[in-house]
Amino acid sequence: MSNHDEAVSIGFAITTSQQGNIECNACDDLKYNESADNVKLWTVDKGYLTKDGEITNLGWDQINKDIQQLESNCLTYLERIFRSARDEGHSDEDLVGTTWVNMKDRKQMKFIKNLICVDDDSGELSFDYWNCDDKKATSIIFADVSEFTQAIVDTQIRFFDIPDKLLKKIMPTY
Repeated sequence: MSNHDEAVSIGFAITTSQQGNIECNACDDLKYNESADNVKLWTVDKGYLTKDGEITNLGWDQINKDIQQLESNCLTYLERIFRSARDEGHSDEDLVGTTWVNMKDRKQMKFIKNLICVDDDSGELSFDYWNCDDKKATSIIFADVSEFTQAIVDTQIRFFDIPDKLLKKIMPTY
């Protein structure tokens, strides 16, 4: 059996926080963040937030620029893990695409088994940067993204259309 026979395609969606969550995170950071120096920097020096915790036009410009960078960085990360990732455009607010998993590739299978979370309710697989202690992954995903956006925008890579033979390999009880 060739390596090609062991490759299966899976869909992915790169998801970032929606506007309402970003606004709540910004306001919460202003009120509750232990790192008051960053909040002061964002409100006074950079002009990203008002003193009431509302995101300014300048702040939204930075967030939008950073979200594009986050999506690009997530694609780069997927390409490094799976050697190929195809961007298929946006569906709703997510950047969606396809990647291929070689089930005989130890690096790819290790990533899937160790870094991807399985939602017990939906069976969906996801890679959440906030659950990741892999410094290499986070350094790739957050390259050239402002600290402001890193603090208030959550990023996740969800995987879907996962073939049963891959699910059985990573979840023996499936």
